[in-house]
Amino acid sequence: MNPQEHNIPYSPQPMPPVNYWAPPPPAPPPEEAPKKRVYTLTDTVYAWFSMIFAFLFCQAVPVIKHPLGGFLVIIALFITAFTIFRVRKIKLYPVCVLTAISALVISAALILGGSPFLLHLAYTYSLGCYCYFIYAALGNRIETGFSDYIYIDLIKILFILPFHSLAALFSALSSESTKKGSRFMLKFLIGIGIAVFPTIIVLSLLSYDEGFMKILDDIFSIDADQIVHIVLSLIFTLPLSMYGFGLYVSSNEGYLKDTMTPESCQNALKKTKILPQITAVVAVIPILFLYVVFFISQWQYYISGFTGVLPENFSYAEYARQGFFELCAVSVINLLFITAIAFFIKRSDEKKPVILKIITLLFCICTLILICTAVAKLVMYIEYYGLTQKRIYAMWLMLLIGIIFLIIALGQFFSKMKIVALSLTVAITMFAGLCLCNVNALTAQYNTDRYLNGTLSSVDLEVMEELGDSAIPSLVKVAKTLDAQHNPKLKAGIDVMLCDKAIELRDDKFSIFSFSIPSVRAKTAMKDYTPQIPPVGTYGVSSTTHNGDYIDYGHGMYSHILL
Repeated sequence: MNPQEHNIPYSPQPMPPVNYWAPPPPAPPPEEAPKKRVYTLTDTVYAWFSMIFAFLFCQAVPVIKHPLGGFLVIIALFITAFTIFRVRKIKLYPVCVLTAISALVISAALILGGSPFLLHLAYTYSLGCYCYFIYAALGNRIETGFSDYIYIDLIKILFILPFHSLAALFSALSSESTKKGSRFMLKFLIGIGIAVFPTIIVLSLLSYDEGFMKILDDIFSIDADQIVHIVLSLIFTLPLSMYGFGLYVSSNEGYLKDTMTPESCQNALKKTKILPQITAVVAVIPILFLYVVFFISQWQYYISGFTGVLPENFSYAEYARQGFFELCAVSVINLLFITAIAFFIKRSDEKKPVILKIITLLFCICTLILICTAVAKLVMYIEYYGLTQKRIYAMWLMLLIGIIFLIIALGQFFSKMKIVALSLTVAITMFAGLCLCNVNALTAQYNTDRYLNGTLSSVDLEVMEELGDSAIPSLVKVAKTLDAQHNPKLKAGIDVMLCDKAIELRDDKFSIFSFSIPSVRAKTAMKDYTPQIPPVGTYGVSSTTHNGDYIDYGHGMYSHILL
């Protein structure tokens, strides 16, 4: 038979025999169901404490009113975390210990004093350190050691891991596997209940002491504002505890640990380098040309800041402020240019091309010149007008930017330098110094000392009033030195402020959680000085401001003025 006649394809190879009696091939294995999370006793206890600490964290806000309370919350958070990891026999990395130390040191600023803005920053930073501590202790960092990938770690901590396990809190509290944890919390609550009756007996025996009862009354007294505060704290307790416990669960499971590795991050960063080198050169040449022309045209104007000679037709305030914010903005733009060069410019190999190093160095040099100029102008301004909180913050920010650009410049010569990690370390160290120095007390002491030694023409009482309790010791020092004939207006103004502060201290309801070192120092200074009532018609005093309000601080009766 001819195969072509019946349209049968011809094959030179013989067809293999078919075994019709062979068993069918095995079926593919079924897809594995997602593993159900199993929570241990430790996890359950940590879930309960997450809710407790979330409530206490909210209760401490605003920390300017509850500085000691906020500091104790941070301490309790880290003690609990250390205990949990000790029970789980988890070995802590050095970076975890350093993170905890930095958080505790910076959170100490809450009781050492400072501006409300700075205290809230310190409180927020300490909470962020706690989140990083949990994340790093459970072994989820992209790269161990001193890593430049820390900014990716922070993105995971803030925006990915907590939301991946956001509802894990409810499972940890209600799962069948957490009966032991529930029993533990039940025993814990029973213990509290048993302690009620002995506590009442001891309280009744010690109630004879008025000072002891006053402290208890201050701690447990509740008014309408506190009730509102408690309600708001309860509202935010659940989302905050879900966020914190979600971070713990995702970190414990190692979510994205095998996906986001140093190699994968490096490959992802390589894909962002899409612009040729000539593009970077052409883009930066006009900007660098403008810098050169600007420096040449303004050389004499800016060099005045280093020589201490004020340019003609300028006051100190005009000279310091003119162009200051523009210089800071240009510095930030330069930093963005350098970042764009690092992320988006193509490279032929792992090493950074020489032309890109030169461009980065030129930007760093231009920025450092601008920063030095702005610092010199601000120093001249401070020499003439004294310190304020904003001037200290501005000086701190410019020094930080200058050091970061110096690190970037050095990184062009030392390829193995961890620029991001080193810059972050410097920023944290400088932030700790800013928090611990008590900016308010430093400002008050600097201004009053310079006034007393004759290098500052006056003391700005509006600035001193903004400094709160931290300024009281310095004001008392000036008031003791002055007499009514030397500078009656300043003397009267200080006495009015001190009288007003005495009334504020008297009317302020004491709470152990509102304790701070500046408030203690203010009360101590007020005991050592008796402010005099200025005559009617002097600074801030009218015929309607006098009253018969007297306060006894242990050194006689103070007669005060209500402003």
